[in-house]
Amino acid sequence: MQLARSGVGHLTLIDPETLESANLGRHVLGADDLGYSKAKALRERIRRDLPTIEVAAHATFAEVVMDNRPDVFDKADLVIVTTADWQSEATFWRAKSSGTAWGLLQAWSEPHTHVGHALLAPSGTFDATNLFKENGDFKYKLTEWPKGGIVALPACGESFIPGGSLGMVNIASMVSETALRTLTGNVKDSVWVSSIYRPQDVAELGGEYLGPELPDGVRQSLLEREWPRNKERTE
Repeated sequence: MQLARSGVGHLTLIDPETLESANLGRHVLGADDLGYSKAKALRERIRRDLPTIEVAAHATFAEVVMDNRPDVFDKADLVIVTTADWQSEATFWRAKSSGTAWGLLQAWSEPHTHVGHALLAPSGTFDATNLFKENGDFKYKLTEWPKGGIVALPACGESFIPGGSLGMVNIASMVSETALRTLTGNVKDSVWVSSIYRPQDVAELGGEYLGPELPDGVRQSLLEREWPRNKERTE
């Protein structure tokens, strides 16, 4: 929605999931869309609010679209991956490692949404898989949480990674801003962007903050720098 309101003229949405009640605190969609495909419901929301935007939707996995509809990616300028699913993310990095005309922006939130990251690879050949462990954990995370920050849901065998809407809005804005700068030609090299919001609250939530200290009075910060060096984090 931020990209559409910022003037991006064509969007392709890919998401196999349906909207559930647990999503409502952080998702742009509301209760009227519960049980519907996220991709298709968001397409209709954008079409209704911004009818000049061209929006396509695929209610399936991105890997399926890549295999069955390669033209979708052949026409893309930038692919934004926010699935937090390592299988999906690794699939795109494998494609990127062979060289693609489209840029790749992988973005995610750490538990409780006090920290978010975006790794951008512009057009060309890039591979960020060495920055992650085999299970997809980022080697250079800025917070540490008991049990990986995963909270089990009672009686149903499922779990979720907690996070508030304010932190998620900050991270979404960071991703959108990075995407827009890329699409307008203002980012030409690989970059690592991090959003840090109220790190002093991490300890109160039971976690440990590992990132840089913010100056007194600063509640939120955006950091942009080169990708981490290809080595194991030891500190």
